[in-house]
Amino acid sequence: MFANTKAEELYQEAGYSMPLVGRNVIDLQLTDASRAEILGQNGTIKKEVEIAGHILEATLSGIWEEEICHGFAAVYRDKTRVRQLEDEVASRVALIHEVHHRVKNNLQTIISLVGLESAHSKDARVKAFARTITAHVRSMNVTYELLSRTGSDHVSLKFLLEKICDNMQENRSQEECRIVTQIAGDDVWLMETTASTVALIVNELIQNSLKYAFPDREEGKIQMQIERGPRYSWVTVRDDGCGFDNKKVSTSSSGLGLRLINSLVRSSLHGEIFTDSEHGGTRVRFSFRNQEETSQ
Repeated sequence: MFANTKAEELYQEAGYSMPLVGRNVIDLQLTDASRAEILGQNGTIKKEVEIAGHILEATLSGIWEEEICHGFAAVYRDKTRVRQLEDEVASRVALIHEVHHRVKNNLQTIISLVGLESAHSKDARVKAFARTITAHVRSMNVTYELLSRTGSDHVSLKFLLEKICDNMQENRSQEECRIVTQIAGDDVWLMETTASTVALIVNELIQNSLKYAFPDREEGKIQMQIERGPRYSWVTVRDDGCGFDNKKVSTSSSGLGLRLINSLVRSSLHGEIFTDSEHGGTRVRFSFRNQEETSQ
């Protein structure tokens, strides 16, 4: 029989007397597998056992030659540290999930409070401002709702855009212009902060289109395209509305929204943004660093 130093230390901790060499390996078996069970398998048995504070993965097999068993082999792999790390990861995932859930609930509370204030006001400007604030908060809440639901720290950008469009449709009245949305292209997975910022930007672009792109129209179209590049990914938001004059817009409320979008893209996403607008509609294209690049 052969036993390495680590095995001798483990057996000593388990209360076995030394030396191990010269003893029957079946007598030194740490699992509940019997001699008959090992022989009956004619192969390998794997079991997990906890001994002296250690979690061990036991691999037991007979040593066979020409259908005759000449002995036994037992290999024990100490998985204690691996199990501890798995437990730590599970604990951190649960904590992150709880944080996302609480943020989602807090944002929903803000939406409800703004809605109550709006309902008690007769001022049209207050109601319009409340709708704008609610749309912004909803766009952020979508991110945390998805994170809370999946228990992950990444969000699918395609799914995020779909939820933003769903929220937009749910909060429009039947009297307003019917909006058709389309989402195409690659999917990109985003971390929490980037996902929230992208959601804010896309929501602001959609709100601008809803307010200004389709005057006296019964139907309008808003398209979103995702392109994943080697270092940066791009999102394009395009409508088929009336377009705008950059000089006139720069001093208006919609111009303020575009300046906010430009600021978010450059300062928060460290990306670029391009805007084209003409009679056939408006197209805004912005970029952000891929998460792998950001983490390096």
